Amino acid sequence: MTSNATSLGYEVEDVGFYIYYFGIMGLLTCVNIPGNILVMTTILRHRDLHINSNYLLVNQAAADLLYGVLYPVYNFAQMTIVPSVVEAFADYTVCTFFISQVLTVVFCSPINLMVVTVDRFIAIVYPLRYEQHVTAKSTLIAIASVWIFSELYSISVHVIYPPRSDFKICRYEDMFNVLQTLLMNLATGLTPLGVMIFLYIRIVKVVRTQSRSIAVQLIAVEATSNDNANSRKVPKKIKENKSTALISLLLLFYFCAWCPVLIYFLYVMLTETKPSPYFGATCRIFVFTNSCVNVFVYSLRLQNFRKYLMKDIRLCCKKFCDYLPEKKRRSYRINRLDRGDISTDRSSSKLSGRADISIINIQ
Repeated sequence: MTSNATSLGYEVEDVGFYIYYFGIMGLLTCVNIPGNILVMTTILRHRDLHINSNYLLVNQAAADLLYGVLYPVYNFAQMTIVPSVVEAFADYTVCTFFISQVLTVVFCSPINLMVVTVDRFIAIVYPLRYEQHVTAKSTLIAIASVWIFSELYSISVHVIYPPRSDFKICRYEDMFNVLQTLLMNLATGLTPLGVMIFLYIRIVKVVRTQSRSIAVQLIAVEATSNDNANSRKVPKKIKENKSTALISLLLLFYFCAWCPVLIYFLYVMLTETKPSPYFGATCRIFVFTNSCVNVFVYSLRLQNFRKYLMKDIRLCCKKFCDYLPEKKRRSYRINRLDRGDISTDRSSSKLSGRADISIINIQ
């Protein structure tokens, strides 16, 4: 059984390509959408997480969520085994608008990450000015500016490089030549990365100096436990360094996700040859993976966020079990007993027993 599939300009007659590419994309979508929704709801539901830097993370999760919705649809529009879908998206107006929105969310994620890096830069390098410059109003302006700038970038791409109209499949590789595609990927991936690396060079220097200061303060606190002022300052510095380490991990994943696709287009442009279609598909998968790993980075690095995230996950599981039929609920309770949650069930059964007895006495 064979069928036509496409990947970064390739026409492939192999059903295995569909299984590999769209199968992995489907799994990543199942991680992206619920994961980023959970990140946003966790931060917005709990007051302890209502700080300006976390609102930037909510915006990051929103951009990743939209990317997780639009990018799979963009790839589904290239499945030639569904001609009606391909023809619908191959309309010039529809395809141009759709790809412009895909470019918007693709560009919005690194730009927002760059804003988060600037936020960490001010917090670490200029801590006394942080509360003065980073306010709720400035954070809202920064979030709005990220989306406006991303949309303007997408519009400018289509104005500077008018797409070709002779394409048969809605795919930006067919609408733009290799050089234009490479320049778009460089602007989307490499420019924000360069700014973030420049800021982090200074952040790392300051963090090293602060780490030495923290070590000295810890020794002083252990030696003189009466100094309560210093004991309050140390956790704050440690918290800032943990937050900086979080953004460092996001930056590392971002770098690893975008490098393969940049190398791919650079190789195609310089050698005028096309590697294996599986390599091109893998480059796209790496870029899409960047929008999924942020959820796990948040959970692993921030203890406060991890606590509330697990609380919300348990709440979701509880609500899901409430909608189950009675038979499945009983099996779920039996599994809980097998796991050792007996004390809770016993206490609840005793309470219910007492309630029944009191009702009988009243009657």
